[in-house]
Amino acid sequence: MDFSVNESDLYREKISAMRTKQQLYDGDRSDPNIVALDSTEFTYTDWELDKAEAERRLQGDCTTLQLGTYNSFYYKMIKKQALMKDRSSVPLLQALDDLALTYPGFQADKKLAEQYYTEFQTPVRFHQKVEAMKCKEQLHRGDRSHPDLVALDQATFTYPQWQEDVEEYMQRHVGDCSLFQFGITCDFLRSKMHKKQQLHANRSSIDFMEILDQHEFSYGGWQADKQQAELYYVDFSSPDRFLDKVQAMQNKQRLLVDGDRSHPDLVALDSLVFTYKGWQADREEAEKRHIGDCTVLQIGGFESCLTKMKKRQAHHEYTLQLSGSPACNTPLIDLVLPGRLGRHRNGNGNQPLCFSKSPAKVVPALNPIDHKKESVSSNKEEEKKCVVCLEDEPRYAFIPCGHLCVCSGCVPNLESREGPLLCPMCRETSLVLTRIFA
Repeated sequence: MDFSVNESDLYREKISAMRTKQQLYDGDRSDPNIVALDSTEFTYTDWELDKAEAERRLQGDCTTLQLGTYNSFYYKMIKKQALMKDRSSVPLLQALDDLALTYPGFQADKKLAEQYYTEFQTPVRFHQKVEAMKCKEQLHRGDRSHPDLVALDQATFTYPQWQEDVEEYMQRHVGDCSLFQFGITCDFLRSKMHKKQQLHANRSSIDFMEILDQHEFSYGGWQADKQQAELYYVDFSSPDRFLDKVQAMQNKQRLLVDGDRSHPDLVALDSLVFTYKGWQADREEAEKRHIGDCTVLQIGGFESCLTKMKKRQAHHEYTLQLSGSPACNTPLIDLVLPGRLGRHRNGNGNQPLCFSKSPAKVVPALNPIDHKKESVSSNKEEEKKCVVCLEDEPRYAFIPCGHLCVCSGCVPNLESREGPLLCPMCRETSLVLTRIFA
């Protein structure tokens, strides 16, 4: 198994849980977490079930997503108890109770706000729900002076299905949306709507579209790829995904139509000899990343895929050496590529190979992309926030859409939701939520 770090978080969390499990099996409840659990008085409904669940998480008898989440679960139990025992002692709940609400269904919204208060360690989602309830009451009274509504009313949209986007915008404004859609602000939705309108009405004014439109594509399915690139431009605040997709489309045109394998990625792939089990599938995956036939997370990830293949080959050859089996007699020499370190098999066995960053004939087409990437690279770090709590770095991605947007602390709340698993960024149904090791 390949790990990008020496010791994964999941490994450490599981080992810690096994130690706690052994202690409890021996009758030892001196673990600080167990002491805190035993010494706290709970009286709310079903507190026994929550306590049992807390102990299961401490012992690791839970799902992978729940490992290491005991503290957040225990804190949720404390807040449930406070919610039942003395609401007036909690400023957040007191502020909720002081709201003068009259719109239909405000009682249900109030209960949902209380749920957000107990479910999350930070009050970000609670505050967002309360603000949305205030907006809903304001709209119920016929007041559209809120900045979000003023900005919406001043805009003109004519692109296809703009009415659906306006409806989603209004639902977000008044809080009639899913828990995870609170991470998508009205400003972000309005930005997407303006991008769609600009694409529809004045495409030539968008610099990034010039990069896409200046290329003539003829491979099968290029129209769908072009639409996907435009979707990346609309959906992401940073243009990196869009630019990666355009680059992949250029690679695809050269490979599938021109039969040109002179790109450094393919040269590096073709120059290596792989013999480990499953290398054919890995090679196919590497080429898919090169031409963009992959998820949004995998676009531009050819180098990581090739590095993984080299590691697997090195491990395979090391295993053969230990077992005394004959390995390939072709000598290994160092291959240095820009941004890559690899091993190359050369029949002469005496000269390292070096390739330029990209074929000379496509350099002019790639320069605008590189220039645009440099202009936004400084903003990457500040965008890496969980769309749920807006605090921690996202570690979990929704598959197959690929949006990496949820931190480990917010993931457990997904399991208690009814219905399909929906990505909070694009609202597409997801098959699985997976942890990403960067």
